[in-house]
Amino acid sequence: MRPSTMILAMLALQTCLIIFLTFRVSSVKSEVDELAILAAITDAQLEQANTVPAALVTSPGPSVVSSSAGAGSDEIREIVREELAAVTEQFSLASATTTADRPSAQMQNPREVQQLRSNFQNELQTYLSQGTMSAGEFASLEGRIAQLPSGERERALGELSKAINQGRLDARF
Repeated sequence: MRPSTMILAMLALQTCLIIFLTFRVSSVKSEVDELAILAAITDAQLEQANTVPAALVTSPGPSVVSSSAGAGSDEIREIVREELAAVTEQFSLASATTTADRPSAQMQNPREVQQLRSNFQNELQTYLSQGTMSAGEFASLEGRIAQLPSGERERALGELSKAINQGRLDARF
């Protein structure tokens, strides 16, 4: 093979490799652009999910703000527990005045109240032994708590809130 033919073959091969690398770099760049768009959408969705509706926030309470990019599942659980405790406290204070005068709560006999309280305790112990509670189970338990008189209701909500805050119960709501 002559040297000029060898040089021409190498130039052709080099040109083909440059064209291939150009296409490959452009495809990688388009993939990076797609990932950046997906990251922006995900960040926007996380920001939207982290906002609390104004109806739930009646007064400034304790809150923890952290970036969702660096927060682990334990940190997120702790934040949710703190926020749940604050919202539960605000809700119980706001509803204490409206539910204290409810005639059905005042007219329950002590035996019926004791039975409702016992049912709540048994159900809570069952969920504590499981360690988790679905949203439907949580709503059902809330309904049973709502049947209790004011003082018992506050104690029951306190027990439930304490179990969730201490991490003994992973409640989905």
